[in-house]
Parts: sequence; structure tokens; C-alpha cells
Amino acid sequence: MSLESRRAKSARGRRFLAQREPKLVENPRTALLARGQKSSAVVNELLTDLFCLKKPHAKHFRRHNAVHPWEDATPLEFLCQKNDASLFGFGTHSKKRRGLEQRKGARSGSAARSQPPLASASLPATRPHNLVLGRCFDHRILDMYEFGASAAMAGFARGAGGGASGEAKPLLQFNGDGWENVVELKEMRAFLLDWFGGKPAEAIAPLALERGAYASPTFWDP
Repeated sequence: MSLESRRAKSARGRRFLAQREPKLVENPRTALLARGQKSSAVVNELLTDLFCLKKPHAKHFRRHNAVHPWEDATPLEFLCQKNDASLFGFGTHSKKRRGLEQRKGARSGSAARSQPPLASASLPATRPHNLVLGRCFDHRILDMYEFGASAAMAGFARGAGGGASGEAKPLLQFNGDGWENVVELKEMRAFLLDWFGGKPAEAIAPLALERGAYASPTFWDP
């Protein structure tokens, strides 16, 4: 039974459903972070880092979930709907990463997108560490991308200081003409800026910047 078909039987339930109704001013978006049936220390560490960046508007599931986003996204959509999350991050540790031609047809009739992982040449040939980031609209997956992860990315958000400030935005730098000239990369850049953007800010204090990320496509084979 979908969550929309439920009817509140108490004042508390009616207030709960009212919070999820459409609003003129959008609430801060919640990010759901979860791991698949198989995960690695690298994947778990990366999910924890993302949780530190997105909190307090984030939920971190530390148990393994039998979810395969590229084969059937329905369970993931249900988790996002149940937790009122419009952003999600899903980590897995599989024997091989799917090819682009396989992932393009992962959900026929949906708007889910898939692109080759960035900097995957530095990853081992077997059992890669995978991170799927995505967005939802009206409790349905709008788009999602799969990236390769490495041990060098661990501790990005927390660092030696023990943690990033709540709702701290990382400084994202995109290097290369491809981010302007290649349609797929332009869409990916807009996606990453939206995923990590958080609440709009009228001004930025340079001294308040705590984290930065550098993105450069090492190869592109559409």
C-alpha cells in the first residue's frame, strides 16, 4: 500500500501528512544514504562522509538493503517516499560495474540516466566500490548517476578535525572544457551542484569554506 493511500486517524497523523503536502516555499531537502547487500569499508566511509555533509537534513541506514537501483528502483523509491527524502546516495561493492549500454535501459520508460564513472582507471579491475547518487521528484526517481570510489576519497567530510559544520557546503571546482561543451557532462555538473548545494545562500564567507572537491573527466566514451 502506498503512503498516499493512507488516511490519518489522529491529529498527530494529520499534522504529519500536512508537513508533506506541496508548499510555496520548499523545505530543505532530505538525503537518504543507504548501502546495498554488499558493501566495503571504502563505501561505508564515503556514505558516512556524505551524511556529515548533509546533516541535519539526512538519514543514514547502516544495515544492508536488498536494493538494485539499476534493475528495479521501486524499493529505493519506497524508502525515499517513506522517509520524505528527495535526494539519495546508495553504495555497493560488486564484482563488476555495469557497462553504459546496460545501464541506459535499466528502467524502461523512466527518466533515470547513467554515465560512465569518473576516474575509474585508478580503481581495481575487480570488486569496484560504487556510489549511486540520485534525485527524486514526486517520489519517483528523476535521475541518478553511478560513480567509482577509491580509498583516497575517505574522510573527505570529516577530516582530522572530527567533522564538518552542519549544512556545510563544499566548494566544487570543475576543470576542463567538457563541462561546458559535452551535454552529458553539463547535465552531470548541474546534478552535482544541485545535490550538494543545500539551501540557497545570498553571500558566501570565504573563511566559512571547510571542504572542496575537484572534478576533471579523465576520459569520456559516450
